[in-house]
Amino acid sequence: MNILKRTVLICTMVWTTMEAQVKAADRQTITVESMTRIVFTGDSQTCGRNLAIDYPQILSWELPARVVNTSVGGSNSSALLRPMKSGKVRIAKGETTLHGDRVHWGMGPFPGMSVTVHGQQYTIDHVHEHYRTPDTEIIITEPARESYEGADCAVEPGWDVRVANHRPDIVTLMYINDGNMPPPKRQDWREMIRRIRSMGAVPVLMSPVPVDSNTEGGNHPGDNNRYVQSAEVVRGLAVSEKCWYVDVYHLFFALDPALRGLVTDGIHPDTDGQAVIIDGLRWVFHEMGLYEARPYLRGWITDKDGVKRPLLTAQPDHPTPDRQLTEGFTIEAFRTNDEYGLITRKDDSRLPVANAVTIEFGLPPGTDPASLVLRWTGSNLTLADAPAKPTTHEGEQRCPISAQSIVDQVVRVRLDATGTAAALDWIGLDVTTNGAGARWRAPDGIFREYEVESDHARPDNLVQNPAVTEDSHWTGGLVNRPFRRELGPIRFNHEKDPRFAEIPAPGPLRPFDIVIVSGSKKGSDGRYGIRNRIDASHFRMRRRSKGDEAGLTAELVHNDGTPLVPGGCCLELRGEDTIARQTIKLPPNADKLRFSFLLRVMDAARLGTRDIPEPMLVGAELVFTGQDAKTILRTPLPIPKPSYQWRKYGMVANVPKGCTAVTCEFRGVADGAATLVTGMFLAPATVE
Repeated sequence: MNILKRTVLICTMVWTTMEAQVKAADRQTITVESMTRIVFTGDSQTCGRNLAIDYPQILSWELPARVVNTSVGGSNSSALLRPMKSGKVRIAKGETTLHGDRVHWGMGPFPGMSVTVHGQQYTIDHVHEHYRTPDTEIIITEPARESYEGADCAVEPGWDVRVANHRPDIVTLMYINDGNMPPPKRQDWREMIRRIRSMGAVPVLMSPVPVDSNTEGGNHPGDNNRYVQSAEVVRGLAVSEKCWYVDVYHLFFALDPALRGLVTDGIHPDTDGQAVIIDGLRWVFHEMGLYEARPYLRGWITDKDGVKRPLLTAQPDHPTPDRQLTEGFTIEAFRTNDEYGLITRKDDSRLPVANAVTIEFGLPPGTDPASLVLRWTGSNLTLADAPAKPTTHEGEQRCPISAQSIVDQVVRVRLDATGTAAALDWIGLDVTTNGAGARWRAPDGIFREYEVESDHARPDNLVQNPAVTEDSHWTGGLVNRPFRRELGPIRFNHEKDPRFAEIPAPGPLRPFDIVIVSGSKKGSDGRYGIRNRIDASHFRMRRRSKGDEAGLTAELVHNDGTPLVPGGCCLELRGEDTIARQTIKLPPNADKLRFSFLLRVMDAARLGTRDIPEPMLVGAELVFTGQDAKTILRTPLPIPKPSYQWRKYGMVANVPKGCTAVTCEFRGVADGAATLVTGMFLAPATVE
């Protein structure tokens, strides 16, 4: 064979091989398994104790990623890395209950992990703790093969079941139970970082939520000394190991200095309190580019009343939404509460559909719009707005999807229930791409830390009195300033409740103000946060007093501000007709403006554990005017789901031609809630 023929043959073989590889790579089915995977692991501050909705769950509603929360109340990093051995156990042959005496098993076992008893290995279904005792029972999935009583028992390290087996792309770590991070714990964290990276995943480190201790006016018996140390150590690890970092501890004191976001036990964030954690993680995931990750699949269930909610991921610790029962956290509960997991494979795990299920597919770059074919298995479901009649092939329903269904590289389909036993078993979308985009990966090996700060002190700020420390420049609204004043003698009434306080003629006083008590002979001196007003002179405090006692000296301390804006002052707007304004003359040639501020909505009547504030019509607008003093344009800034914590909002607005002035305008909300605003900033936008 001459050189020319051999070259042509080799080139043809190479081209044919490459063409086959490209064709194979171009065809894919988008399913739940196609998504980027994030494992959130930690302890009770992450798993959603006290019936709060956990922050991984809330993030799953917006992330184009598969979210898994494997946190365990009472757990720590040791439970992930080393076997748990302690106390004595007993079990009878044929039984499924392993009784533990002084074993502290509430600190790590997770459904699906194994426990080895005297050489016999069993699978853990769930754990049954006895409140306020170290006695715990492990319920196993199979009858014991032999009877045993003694100390030869070990629960496997949680790493495989809680982290590695989920094949994550990102792993977040947050452990308040690691305390002040002594040297052994620091080594645990280095080992976790090493293991995460060895799987090809990216670690995100987080400091813990602070506790609402007596120093802060709450009832937690500890203090924050160890947790501020934890924040410093974890940050140091993030720097040395080059990791993403969210300083949750200091974020809370910046955005929620009164610790409103913690429930009465003083350690667990309520649902809205998790917004502080989410702020930091949302920044990390935006910086990573995760929000642009493709492909993805997201879903929503519509119930019989027409209410639409996102599909759920499994929430650890208490799968029954309105009852916190750890023993209900079984293998089956974790499976059935993970609604994305129910539609991952063609099996007997099905997602019940009362009315309809909507599925959104994020398409990979370079998708051929003419190649889309929807496939699903299930029962009593019909495709709404189907462009053609679905066909059945190998037990699947299949239907081509019209290219007109693609909006911004996203396709949405809806399956409607046609019977009482409607259920979705599996769903996927066949696509063909030109191979333009590789699968998204999180950037690693860099130290990046979330920091939030107010812009009000920047020298280019055009807003006058942006920290509201004076009475000038703003029209409308009230100036909410910190103050201290004496209260009349108060009484703690233990006949009603150790948290119950009688304060005659309290005057202006609102929840989460601080009352400093002195003169107690029963050890009740100190700071007390007000939880809520019962009537004109009776209050429930965040902290328990030591005994029934009257005639105590008290001082009220009020501060509704944020440390991000020194001085603690803010504008307070009550009622949707209350408007605060400031008009600013614009510099010549300003074509874009950057506008930012800090805002929070305070509604004392809605401080429920599971409460997420509904979207409120909080008005924040830039009103542009020209030389003829007529309104040229109103540019509203939507405030999605305002929080009871301070949050920073901002926008960049185009300046209409001929505009010479702009008015910053804030409007309150209805239903008795107070809107608080501070740290306002407005300046010509520059490239940053």
